[in-house]
Amino acid sequence: MTNINLNNNNIEKLYELNDNSQSLDIVQQNLEAVKKIIPQAFDVDGKVKMDFLQQALGISKDNETNYNFSWYGKNAYQRFAYQTSTDSLKPCKEESVNWEDTQNLFIEADNLQALKLLQKSYANKVKCIYIDPPYNTGNDFIYKDNFNDSYNDYLIKTGQKNQDGNIISTDIDKAGAKHTNWLNMMYPRLLLAHNLLTEDGVIFISIDDNEQANLKKLCDEVFGESNFVGDIIRKTKSTTNDSKSGLNIQHENTLIYAKNKSICSLQGEKKTFENYKNSDNDPNGAWVVADPSARTGSIFEIINPHTGKIDHPPANRQWQFARTTFDKYVANGKIKFKKEHKPNERGFIFKRYRNEVMSDFSLVDTLFAIENEYMNQNATKTMNKLFSDFKPFDYTKPYNYIIKLVKYSTKENDIILDFFAGSGTTAHSVMQLNSEDGGNRKCISVQLPELTDEKSEAYKSGYKNIAEISKERIRRAGKQIAETNPNVDVGFKVYKLSQSNIKKWNGDFSNIDQDIFAGINRFIDGAKDEDIISELILKFGLCITENINKFKYNDIQYYTVNGTGGIDLLFVCLSDKISINITDEIIKLKEKHDNIQVVFSDNSFTDCDRSNIEHTLKDSKITRVEFL
Repeated sequence: MTNINLNNNNIEKLYELNDNSQSLDIVQQNLEAVKKIIPQAFDVDGKVKMDFLQQALGISKDNETNYNFSWYGKNAYQRFAYQTSTDSLKPCKEESVNWEDTQNLFIEADNLQALKLLQKSYANKVKCIYIDPPYNTGNDFIYKDNFNDSYNDYLIKTGQKNQDGNIISTDIDKAGAKHTNWLNMMYPRLLLAHNLLTEDGVIFISIDDNEQANLKKLCDEVFGESNFVGDIIRKTKSTTNDSKSGLNIQHENTLIYAKNKSICSLQGEKKTFENYKNSDNDPNGAWVVADPSARTGSIFEIINPHTGKIDHPPANRQWQFARTTFDKYVANGKIKFKKEHKPNERGFIFKRYRNEVMSDFSLVDTLFAIENEYMNQNATKTMNKLFSDFKPFDYTKPYNYIIKLVKYSTKENDIILDFFAGSGTTAHSVMQLNSEDGGNRKCISVQLPELTDEKSEAYKSGYKNIAEISKERIRRAGKQIAETNPNVDVGFKVYKLSQSNIKKWNGDFSNIDQDIFAGINRFIDGAKDEDIISELILKFGLCITENINKFKYNDIQYYTVNGTGGIDLLFVCLSDKISINITDEIIKLKEKHDNIQVVFSDNSFTDCDRSNIEHTLKDSKITRVEFL
């Protein structure tokens, strides 16, 4: 056998990472968008001409007079957000509910890595994000990110590896930079969350006074100050344990930002129109009696021609219409004079027609949650009913509050994301709202399997991490909801963060030279077909809730996954030996699907067979054929 020397350069070239190995490259996506609008800002090599770009955008070079929000690590964490990831998500059917039918997801992972992995599949598709991040009280902080090794970092955080270097800090005051650490944790996550929102999407963030001011400035940075929608005040309790300040602090905040405020519209409660009648057969339709006065307008006498009654605007008020408009209203019936009335009654009726109501929904009151029904104690009652066997959490959000936020910001088929899932309140709320209004909203929950305290009731009851409690809460809530409404999707698919199943994508070159010449071991040990295909679904940007369909053709196993948008069907064949006859099956599928993308295991062919298959498929207008 001829000895072939493979140095590191040759190995890396053979196993060069391609676009499908990584999460969405947001930097490249942004550059392409800018290039379409301002192509002059790029030189012939594609590099950005920053001076030209700043001039084109009207940005002053004098930064001394510009307002900005800065902290130590900001630029590094911004770059960190946009670094691509080669990690994967592994399906866990045994922990899921209604795997084949559900469209809900539960992802057990560090949320930063999960947000990166969701970019290709869910960019611009999430209508509502609700998060309840750590409030930075000094003992609720576990997220400290490692720029270099995301999966290893995850193993350390979740106690699956030795904590050399003590990477987890549960008392951030000792870190010496309380606010900086919190901002560096939140910044990259919000940048990635922004990319997932639909153009008319909205994010709700619960927070208290520990970081409310910093969160507002941070969101101004990420979403744009002009996209600040408002701030909802929620009553948390009736009394406080801290009386040193002299204040009885009973509330916390929920900041609301839109991706594009100009097209984002929250909708409050649906209005009722039962009081609109048409007793006089007005051709304009049903109406109610409305107040004709306003704070500003016109002042003049209105004389009833039937009774001679003279009306003036009420004290400190004016008529909301001018004299000429009044005459038009009389002519078209909007103002109707009474033929009989009591002495103290107005001599005319001013109508508001049903068809004049601009919206069927009321405005969202920023103080709606100051009622006692939205206090923490009600969340505790809900959890106690679900978990009569033990007390899982000290602090959760009342699910009726989250129901309102989701109801006010989504329609029946929208996607909701919570990447600080905690006890699973958002998933519970989405299922309950769907049960109430017949919706089919989908919820994506992401929770780090942060270890529970060994002294806690949860740990003693067998729940070793928070993600386990969250999943169990969703199971119990779903079972309860299904008892009254069996048509609701109360299931969820569980995925857990894992390294890539495909060796040439996971960056481990230790034994790659042996694998190349052995023609085997393209995948990591223990990788199942379903694990590999789930990874391909993410890398190709398909919806991860799509089911994997399994077929056989002449004893050759293959799989298909339905897609939407750019890909109609993903065809995957990982069999050891594949003949060119498989192309007949793929070409038949092409008759039903416009855009098929095909993936084969590279070690299933001779070079000649591979070339023949590739050419045969391309001749049949199947333009994308890849070999792992």
